[in-house]
Amino acid sequence: MLGNLRKLLKDQRGFTLVELLAVLIIVAILAAVAVPTYMQYVKGARAASAQTTISAVVTANKIYMQKKGKYAGSIEEIEKEKLIEIDPAAKKEWQFTIVGGGQSFTGVNAVSTANMSAGAGHTITYSVVDGSFKGYGIDE
Repeated sequence: MLGNLRKLLKDQRGFTLVELLAVLIIVAILAAVAVPTYMQYVKGARAASAQTTISAVVTANKIYMQKKGKYAGSIEEIEKEKLIEIDPAAKKEWQFTIVGGGQSFTGVNAVSTANMSAGAGHTITYSVVDGSFKGYGIDE
């Protein structure tokens, strides 16, 4: 019986230290490539809420212009006319401001608040002139 146990233990093989290190290095390389890509994906997802709201603000401000003959200078003016209802979650995480007012409407800015999981101070800017978004989660 003792002979059978010795033979069984002798026949069993495990991984060598070199093999384990090789696997560890491969996993580390994959992680080094995947983590930054994932983080950019997360930023883009967080920015999507602000982009959607900004698009709604732009549309509402164009309607405001048709009704009033001038562009609104603040989000509150548009909300007062009941042209837009901003999602409470978006309002909690982002502060939206209109750039311009009166006869000039050049864009909308969104700045993240402390309630956003990525923290305060991240900015997304929409330009009415060229119809492009810039900032957090878009071109970083």
